Amino acid sequence: KFSLSDLKERGFWDHYQTAYEKAISETSTENAPWFIIPADNKWFARLAIASVIYRYFDKLKMQYPIVTEGQKAELQRAKLHLMAEKDDSNGKPKSKKKSKKRPAKKKTPVKRKAKTAPAQ
Repeated sequence: KFSLSDLKERGFWDHYQTAYEKAISETSTENAPWFIIPADNKWFARLAIASVIYRYFDKLKMQYPIVTEGQKAELQRAKLHLMAEKDDSNGKPKSKKKSKKRPAKKKTPVKRKAKTAPAQ
C-alpha cells in the first residue's frame, strides 16, 4: 500500500534505521537475544527460524524433571480420584452441569409436486 506521505517519510529513512539498530542492540542480551529474520520470503524466514531454534536448543541444557517417590504417590492418588469420577456407562467424565432437554421439534411435511409423464 502506497500513499503520498510515504515519499515524505523516505527522507527519514536513515533516522529510522539508526533508531531500529539502537533499539535492537541495546535490548538484545546473551540470555534474551534478538534475531533479525527477513520476512519477505516465507520459506527462507521459516528456514532461518528453524536454524536459530536448532542452534540454540542445546544451550538450554534441558533435562527431564526428577520425580520423587512422594510426588509419584501423589500423582497416583490424583489419577485414582479422576478415574473415580468417570461414569461407568460410557467411560466419559461426569458432567457437573445438569443439561436441560429441549422438546423435540415437530417435523413439517414437505409438499412435493407430482411428476407427470411427458406427452407422447
